[in-house]
Amino acid sequence: SIYVSMKESSIAGDQLRSATLGCLNVLLGCKDLVYSVSGHCSAQDLDEWEDPRNSTTEAWFLTVGAAIKLCNEIALETDRSLKQIVSETLALSIQLLIHKRVEK
Repeated sequence: SIYVSMKESSIAGDQLRSATLGCLNVLLGCKDLVYSVSGHCSAQDLDEWEDPRNSTTEAWFLTVGAAIKLCNEIALETDRSLKQIVSETLALSIQLLIHKRVEK
């Protein structure tokens, strides 16, 4: 687990919590840009190497998953920032499911 790895590297619990809260604030700061790219419905004249939606969305979902796991391990699962990120990410995933599929 991430928490065990951090404990083995002698990082104090309060430092880990502080760093995690800082990461959540960074995620909150960039979420609108990620949602804008991921939720954009058309890739006009772009081939798969130029279209950033797939890789951006995948990176976002992996990052949010890691944040959830870490927050659960260090008892920050009730943090307001995490709840906002998770709820808005779920809304994005529903939007992606409802809209036309991204062409490959």
